[in-house]
Amino acid sequence: MTIEESEAQSTSSSTETTGSMSPTSSSATAQETVKRLKEIAKKIREQAATMKETAKTLRESGAIEELTAAVREAAIAARDASKEISDTARKLREEGVIRDTAAAIEDATKVAKETAEEIRTTAKETKQEAAPKTTQTASRAVDTLKKKTQQAAAAGKTKGKLKKRKLKSQGA
Repeated sequence: MTIEESEAQSTSSSTETTGSMSPTSSSATAQETVKRLKEIAKKIREQAATMKETAKTLRESGAIEELTAAVREAAIAARDASKEISDTARKLREEGVIRDTAAAIEDATKVAKETAEEIRTTAKETKQEAAPKTTQTASRAVDTLKKKTQQAAAAGKTKGKLKKRKLKSQGA
């Protein structure tokens, strides 16, 4: 039973007996409270003994020393890595590498934008010049196909050619 549970029971018991304040009921409540306090004290002693035993086991096993050594090594490694990164960044800044890299990126971006604009302009010009010619060429090709189809149909050649092809494919 936890301290909170004991207090809650104690409060509910005293609330129940408040209506009839007879000497026997308050005496019973006091005895219950004493009993609960003794139980709480016993549990505290048990938990303290468990904690002592756990601490003793940890100390004897060497786990605390291992954990401490591991944390120390991790802290040293983090410190060394931070120092190296700082030194490298300082060196790059002093040599102008960062500034030169930023300038190169800026120049590359500018050139890429100019190239994109040139491609857009070229595409527009090509479209304006080529579209009418392409349309005329396609129109002429369609007209030619129509004429040849009409001529072949009129001459009856289409049916004959299809029959010959069919016979050749069956015989082969």
